[in-house]
Amino acid sequence: KTRKTLTISVISILLLLLIMIIPTISSLGIDIAKASWNPYYFFTRQINTFQIVQRVESLNILAWFMAIQLKLALYIYMASQTLSSVFKTKTHKGFSLLLTAVLAVVVLLPNMTNSSTVEYIRSSILYIYISFIFMLV
Repeated sequence: KTRKTLTISVISILLLLLIMIIPTISSLGIDIAKASWNPYYFFTRQINTFQIVQRVESLNILAWFMAIQLKLALYIYMASQTLSSVFKTKTHKGFSLLLTAVLAVVVLLPNMTNSSTVEYIRSSILYIYISFIFMLV
């Protein structure tokens, strides 16, 4: 079951990359694509859809964000399935929650310094990170 999920996710990620790479290189050229920091974003900024959608790159960023969430969810799922089979448990849900909590701590720790920890915890920025974590669960 885990191998099937891994195979499907790798194939879908490769297809999405090909869908992004082929039009970008064919319209911009290899030289501009190599020189640009993000050639696909540069490519989507060039698209004009006859005033229907003013800024196509915002849709690109939205799709990019959802793809990142999908990748993180698949990685957490595969890791929890692996841990579940290693420890021979009936379900993987406990490992999913544990891995999500560990990843949340790993993401939040570099942003905190000793002097600003309390202010950071009280700020609204922490709420954004916590809500992002709960979207993955």
